[in-house]
Amino acid sequence: MSITSKQLTYLNEMDIQLWQKKDQLKVQNVPKESCTEQTLSDSLLTISLDELQSKQLFLDVLRSLNCSLDDISQQEKQLDLAQFKWQFSENEDVILIDNILTTPSLETISHCVELKKALWQTLNNQILELSCH
Repeated sequence: MSITSKQLTYLNEMDIQLWQKKDQLKVQNVPKESCTEQTLSDSLLTISLDELQSKQLFLDVLRSLNCSLDDISQQEKQLDLAQFKWQFSENEDVILIDNILTTPSLETISHCVELKKALWQTLNNQILELSCH
């Protein structure tokens, strides 16, 4: 995989090494069987798109996905982006299952370097996967 100098700069700013073992991350590509829908839905947070729009991290994610606020539809506990659905949970993990990204709140992520790394690496993997298909 090749990356641009801009991407390398972002990774360096987030203190992410270019080559890193996946087991060092809190990213989980969990099989469906190990994570029931009931467990996930119990811990989901209600979101406000108006509130998210004021968060720089949220705007940065949208920009990296070439997505605008007009491209997003909101349900009570989930955002529908063009590439995947995004929901926020009380759990402290970044999980991508069947094109549903589940993360802690942006407030929690913004205060934890490891969660930021996990989010950006998951998004990068998702973008790469979509571009290969």
